[in-house]
Amino acid sequence: LGPPQHSRRKAVLKITASAMLQQHQQMLSEVQNCLKAMAKRKKAEDELASLLEESEKIAAKRRQVKASLSVLAEVSKSIQAEKKRVGEGLKVVREKRDKLRPKAEMLLSLWKVLKGKRQAMEMADEMSGPMHREKLMAGTCLHLRQLRMLWFLYGIYPIVKVGNYDAKGTIRPVYTIKGVSVPDRPNDQMAKEVSVALGYCAHLIQMVSKYLNVKLRYQIFHMGSKSYVLDDVPNPPKRVLLFFKDQNSRLVIQQGIGMLIVNVLMLLDAFQAKPKQTSFGSGTTLLHHLYTMQRQVLGRK
Repeated sequence: LGPPQHSRRKAVLKITASAMLQQHQQMLSEVQNCLKAMAKRKKAEDELASLLEESEKIAAKRRQVKASLSVLAEVSKSIQAEKKRVGEGLKVVREKRDKLRPKAEMLLSLWKVLKGKRQAMEMADEMSGPMHREKLMAGTCLHLRQLRMLWFLYGIYPIVKVGNYDAKGTIRPVYTIKGVSVPDRPNDQMAKEVSVALGYCAHLIQMVSKYLNVKLRYQIFHMGSKSYVLDDVPNPPKRVLLFFKDQNSRLVIQQGIGMLIVNVLMLLDAFQAKPKQTSFGSGTTLLHHLYTMQRQVLGRK
């Protein structure tokens, strides 16, 4: 070939080589980019695998926590059931204790009486011989019999102090006899409650006087909720009702409660007890004195 053609061919080859070089460089750049992308993808896959593994661990721990919570719930239920059973057992024990407490107090009271009588008998043996001892033994048996009968009587008519405030919030002891109270100002709206409560009080006072052989100032006629007290000062004797009969019965009942209080004070004198002066109403005073007498009988200070 001639010089001009050779130079043209050389130029074409040079251009072609340059184009191929650029193409190879571009392909190399693309390959490098692909390698980088593959490296990033592998790294992402590794991170994803790590996250999946952590997720599985978390799920396993979650299952373990859930199982532990279910076990704790069952344990809590069993504890609550055991607590309820123990509470019921304690309630039964308290009820039995409350039932046995009066008997224990009665035995303690009788033991104190026997101890005092035994000392008196020993002194009597030293002073006056067996005759006086026999009298003391007879008196002791009688006294124990009286205490036993009074215990049974107060088991029938228990007097309980249920609070220290009345319905108006005034500081004043509140008593009930067999679950029924005696109001200080009775009215016809509480006629049944008043009649029942005063019937209980009248029967209790009457039986205590009988057991102790104490003659009452005002004779009591117990007829349930229709009881009355006899005032023998006027001539003829006057019946003072302890129940509502008409609209004027309120003052009569107040008078009857006062007469019952006089009888209770005579019984307290038989127990050698000195009741405190009170500023309560008539109904509260009556139950207060009966409660004091009950404490004397039960040997409570």
